[in-house]
Parts: sequence; structure tokens; C-alpha cells
Amino acid sequence: MLADRRQLTYRDLAKVPVRDNGEPLVPATADPARAVLTGNLKSPWIRSGALQRLRVAAQSLREQNPRHSLLVWDAHRLMSVQVAGFEKYTKIFGEKHPHLTGDDLAEYVHRHVAVPSVAGHPTGGAVDVTIAEDGEPIDMGHIYADFESPQYIAFAEGLTEPQRRNRARLREAMVHAGFAPFNGEWWHFSYGDAEWAALWGEPAAIYKQLEGTK
Repeated sequence: MLADRRQLTYRDLAKVPVRDNGEPLVPATADPARAVLTGNLKSPWIRSGALQRLRVAAQSLREQNPRHSLLVWDAHRLMSVQVAGFEKYTKIFGEKHPHLTGDDLAEYVHRHVAVPSVAGHPTGGAVDVTIAEDGEPIDMGHIYADFESPQYIAFAEGLTEPQRRNRARLREAMVHAGFAPFNGEWWHFSYGDAEWAALWGEPAAIYKQLEGTK
């Protein structure tokens, strides 16, 4: 899993069945005692099982360096927000690439904004994270959510050796805690969703998409 460079497609994820296990969304609040910090979350919720694993990942980072924490930028995303983003980029890319239609257009858009029916963030199991040192993000060779540079890809070219090591440390901590990495974005990891099920060889995703805290 640590060296796996696959990037699953929309069609791959659409084949994954979903059997929600009923875990609730719980507050994704900062927990410095467990080495978890949070940014300005638009939807401050996360599935309880994913939160437990975040704490495991954070603790492993702190054990290696007492100044380090796991900084969470994004967790649960409202399904309505995911749909709006997908529709926006479907329109943009549809006009830019008129030869793409139907599933082919959805597949193309999915590389930038996940198709809502398979998106990880609305399940409450996907997170965008980095390592922070004394509360400040360390150098990963790229600014979070900047899609203008190709270095947002997990195994991007042109990184320095310290930047590669930092990404590797984050990936190792998250994977060992049970998360699946998304190679299209160095900061994105998930537990319980279709990406996680497909990469870990699970029979089904255990989290469905949720609009809010119910």
C-alpha cells in the first residue's frame, strides 16, 4: 500500500458495493493531547471510526517527533457541496472538451472533483491532512489544494529529498492506521469509503454518503 501508485477511476469505484455500518458522524475538533489539530473545517464532522484512526496516526507521528501533530484541513463534506462542485466542473470541462459526454465526461471530471455517488468526503471517512510542527505545516513541496501545479500528485516529480521524506512519513502514518491513500492528492486519505474498500480489498465500503450529522 505504501508504494502502490494506482489511481482508481470513477468506473472502478462505481463497482464497489456499500453496506453502511451505522457509525455516527462525531465532532472533528482539535485534540492536542492526542496530537490532532484542525483547520477551519467547513463541516466539522467525521465518522467515529475514522477519528479513532486519525488519533492512531497522529500518535505515531508524535512518537517519532514530539513537536509533530496531524493537522486536518477537511473531513466530512456536505453532499450538496460535493454535487455543486461536480456540476460546476462538469459544465466547465464539458464546454472545454465537447467530444466528452456521459460516463466519459464524468470520468474526466472525476480526476478533479469526485463523482458524488462515489465521493469520499461526504461519507465522513475521507480527510485532507498534513504534518504540523509546533502547529505549522511542514514542507511537503506543494501548497494544499493548489491544483495549478502538478506537484499535488502524491508521487510528483521534482520534489526535494526532505519533501519526499515528509510525504512518505505522512503516508506511512496514515496507512498504518488503516487509511487508504488517494494518489491524485498527496494530502487525501480515506477510511470506510469506496476508495478504501477497493484498495484494501474489502468486500464493500462501510460508509455511505451523508448530507449532515444524521
